[in-house]
Amino acid sequence: MAGLWDANTEVLQRRQPHLWDRLTNAPVRLLGTVEISSGGLPVLMYEADDGRRISSAPGGDPWAASAVHLETVPRGSEGLAVFIGLGLGYGPLLVHRERQTLKQLAVVEPDIDVFRTALRCVDLRPLLEDPKVCWFLGEIDWPEFEAAVAVVCRSEDTHVLRHLPAFQWREAVYRGVNDQAIAILNKINVAGGTMRRFGEIFLRNRFANYALAGHAHLLDILHDRFAGMPAILVASGPSLDQSLQALREACGRCLLIAVDGALAPLLAAGIMPDVVTTADINDFSFEKMAPFLDREWPFTLLSVFKVVPSIPKRMAVRHLLFTTDEDFAQAEMIAALGLKHLVPEVSSVAHLSLGLALVAGANPIVFIGQDLSFPPLTTQHARGVINIKDGKVDEPQYVPGIRGGRVLTNLNLLEIKTRLEDVLAAYPRTYINASAHGAHIEGTRGMSLEEVVARLLPGNLQAGEIIADAAAADEAPLSRRLIGGLGVVQDEIVKARGELRRALNKCGGLTKELVALGLRVQAVIHGKEQLSPVTGRRVDQLQGLLDRIERRESLWHQVAELTFPLLTEHDRRKRENAKIKKTDYLGWLVAEIDRLRFICTARTEALDVYEPLVRRLLAELTEEQKLKRKRADRPDDLSVQFALVRHHVKAENYAVAARLLDGISDRGPEYLFWRGVAETRRLAYGKAEETWRQLRATAPEYRERIATLQGDEQHHWLEMIAAHGTQYRYFRLWLERVLTLPLGDEAAARLAGWWERDLDEMQRQLDGGDYAVVQRQLERWQPYAMVEADWFVSWAALKELQQDIPAALDACEAALARQPANSDLPGQLARLLILAGRHDEGLARLRQAVERDPEQARMWEVLGDSLRDAGDREAAIQAYEQCYLALPGHLDALAKLGLMHLLAGRPEAAREAFRAVLQKNPEHQEAWEALGRAEALLQHVSRNGEGTHG
Repeated sequence: MAGLWDANTEVLQRRQPHLWDRLTNAPVRLLGTVEISSGGLPVLMYEADDGRRISSAPGGDPWAASAVHLETVPRGSEGLAVFIGLGLGYGPLLVHRERQTLKQLAVVEPDIDVFRTALRCVDLRPLLEDPKVCWFLGEIDWPEFEAAVAVVCRSEDTHVLRHLPAFQWREAVYRGVNDQAIAILNKINVAGGTMRRFGEIFLRNRFANYALAGHAHLLDILHDRFAGMPAILVASGPSLDQSLQALREACGRCLLIAVDGALAPLLAAGIMPDVVTTADINDFSFEKMAPFLDREWPFTLLSVFKVVPSIPKRMAVRHLLFTTDEDFAQAEMIAALGLKHLVPEVSSVAHLSLGLALVAGANPIVFIGQDLSFPPLTTQHARGVINIKDGKVDEPQYVPGIRGGRVLTNLNLLEIKTRLEDVLAAYPRTYINASAHGAHIEGTRGMSLEEVVARLLPGNLQAGEIIADAAAADEAPLSRRLIGGLGVVQDEIVKARGELRRALNKCGGLTKELVALGLRVQAVIHGKEQLSPVTGRRVDQLQGLLDRIERRESLWHQVAELTFPLLTEHDRRKRENAKIKKTDYLGWLVAEIDRLRFICTARTEALDVYEPLVRRLLAELTEEQKLKRKRADRPDDLSVQFALVRHHVKAENYAVAARLLDGISDRGPEYLFWRGVAETRRLAYGKAEETWRQLRATAPEYRERIATLQGDEQHHWLEMIAAHGTQYRYFRLWLERVLTLPLGDEAAARLAGWWERDLDEMQRQLDGGDYAVVQRQLERWQPYAMVEADWFVSWAALKELQQDIPAALDACEAALARQPANSDLPGQLARLLILAGRHDEGLARLRQAVERDPEQARMWEVLGDSLRDAGDREAAIQAYEQCYLALPGHLDALAKLGLMHLLAGRPEAAREAFRAVLQKNPEHQEAWEALGRAEALLQHVSRNGEGTHG
């Protein structure tokens, strides 16, 4: 170990001077002893507070102990590895040496004396020299850690590696560091993964919602409108159920903000929020709000621009507000809109609610139902929440609970919790967590909601009127601002397209020239000066053109969501090219031009998506402005009013269209048609049908248009089923919508196909005893029973297997009522009646069935089987006799009759039955075997003089 300190610290001072300063300024503290293992390697023996001595290398071989990390980081990994705990550095050294494809390695060691000891004992120079290794020692600067690892973590896989002996030594310290690091890494990784997966959806959603600019306000209008007033933020965690009574008392005394998922339980409890927030980008969020689209609401709806458009476009609310967090991809539109007060980063609807309270100036801010953990229940949500998830906990984590101890959560909820805590730390206010149970949120203090209501809420606070006054004072329509900004963007796109086209042409020509040059020249080319003047000028021209393209930074930010998934490939090419440059300038130049062509192609394809969105939105907003001016000039002109309605229907702004229709006095056919369209698109199918009925009666020429519209609506939900499958949580909901509309041939055929496929699978599951799985699937299909009576047949079969005979009987009767010609059902019904103890009814039913259809006599055999299994031999014998009498050719029933006689101790009757079977079918093997048993029994009785009837 002699000389290692000097060698390590020389590199440390030269390459990591800030670490050297921290090391020299930290006091030295004894933490254990260094011993030499049997293999001659130094090992640190930690001295625990309870006197235990813990080896930094269990087993004595530090390299062998560290090899477990290589299993966690697969060969070829290109992402980030984070070590929690250094030990003497064997683990990081081994991973650094064996996994050289990693882009970054971070070492987090909260005890600086461990690092000091490692510098004395192990050669850490490979780690200290490499710029891709980041060090975080002593009191960890977490913002610095987040900034350092963000780029790689956002776009690549991340591996967290733990030096477990350190956790055994000081469990609380290292566990706290581990939890904080995981929270930050998870937050970054979720954001990057979301961008890669949903970037184009973000973009399309925003542009769809910008079309509402003339009918919405920015959150800016509420800036400091609630300064110093209390706000209660309602989330949809299970503990919300315990807070509903106190929330009723809080109404009208605070700014009551509810996330979209909490709306259903609040309304069910008679609680009307002041503001509802919604931020999700897909149908999961839409279905939370779908039941509330068909009426007007007195609350305000706050959305981020990227929310699924079907919510703000279909939901009629008192006021519609939009906002966003800081987003470089939206910078141009944010500037065009004049949005000044951005909310903190919105990674969930809970963060949007908090952002609203902060912009509005509310204080104190109270959290309700913000559990962020899994209670010992089967759901993550309060009762009544529309989009119930199951209670499955993936990637479990444990965090401090609001009532003490540690509670179960997962990485998704932990990410929400971490981001909330980041916001609370950045915006000093009084934060109270009044959730009845769940995870503790750092930066809040606990208090019951009853105490909050009693101590902190004023007697009266008319939040709705404050919002209304703010909206009335907002005079500048957002659409006017957007039109100007979009025009600038459209001009920029035209210019960028031309430059990209020229750059791609130059890349192609120059690549051919350089490849030909490489074939002609045998000597290695080390720099541009060795190229011909003409080739050098062409390289310079290409570089100049690319520089001009890069200066359109604002435009590339706008399409970043489309190009983000390509960053990993771009970075890979850049790294590979850097290696080529060391030995082959010409090869590097060709590879670099190919990389630049990759960038230009990606940006061209991004503009192919972006330009139509810009062009369409600009046309929509411009057309709306023209129509509004016409309406102002000719307020009584119905053609202008209906033109404006049609415009908004085309833009899918159905709530706006419905409001415009409310203002039209002429209630003729055109009014009825567009009213029906708006009601249909807002899922008010019952209201729409009433409207269509009036329209068909007064204007039959609209029938075809109505049928087309209903067919399109039905097709939409069929496509949702096709995309997500019949196992999806919303299948039953979508199925109900399909069946509420007139069932067209296409819909009937597709549903029948899916039903037959699922029916086959359910039969296999029934055979395997998976009754609970079959029940869930049949419950999903239950609305289809109005079309397909076989649903009742399947339900009856399931209930019989579950020994719920009354339910099976009800289902069988329902099936028979819908399918009176089904020849199998009467016999099945008879059997179920007998199993239910209603023997006389059952037998009467079966006799009636046989009279109508002799083939139904086979059900006597089925009935006999049931009676046999139930132990009623005499009744089973009668049933088999009835079957054979009606169907003399049905030998299996006769054979079963013989077996029942044999079991009942009547060998002579059994023998006669088996002989009759064999007389008609000598090959009946079962009858031969049973005949032998009957004759043996008769011989036994004859020898012993016993009776033959038992």
